[in-house]
Amino acid sequence: MRSAMTLTLLAVTLQIPSFAQQNVPVKVTITSPTPVAKSGAPIRIDVSVLNLSDHVIKILKPLGFDGQAEFVNHVQVYDAQGKPLVWIAGRHSAVSRKTISVEPGKSESDFMILSNLYDMTKPGRYKVAIRHELIQFGTPRIEDMRSFVPSNTLDITVTD
Repeated sequence: MRSAMTLTLLAVTLQIPSFAQQNVPVKVTITSPTPVAKSGAPIRIDVSVLNLSDHVIKILKPLGFDGQAEFVNHVQVYDAQGKPLVWIAGRHSAVSRKTISVEPGKSESDFMILSNLYDMTKPGRYKVAIRHELIQFGTPRIEDMRSFVPSNTLDITVTD
């Protein structure tokens, strides 16, 4: 009985399109001014969120100064063997976030210092990608409110 009920709930859930399943009207791009860096040097990642829609969208941004993009982006870093790097910046602390409006065709940018978040002192090649968190306001279900938009993948090389 329990498994039948679970399957019924799953089927009903899959029939309801959520924001996460819809075509999200943004493009997330990451770049680095230092795609090749010496071991121990700061590695900056710039994040740009472009509004591809024909209307104003709202995105999240950390309160305060720029340079805290990790608080609204889920960062993924892999070494040359495809092994994920471990987050070294301590616990993900709660940071207040604000909602900002982005006009159609416009973008909003921020950055993070990746080498403060992950140990990238070992020489080699790393792959970086993020998933930008979007919120859709005015939806009746919490599941419909959150969506994660993937970025491009960026190659970073650390040298001796």
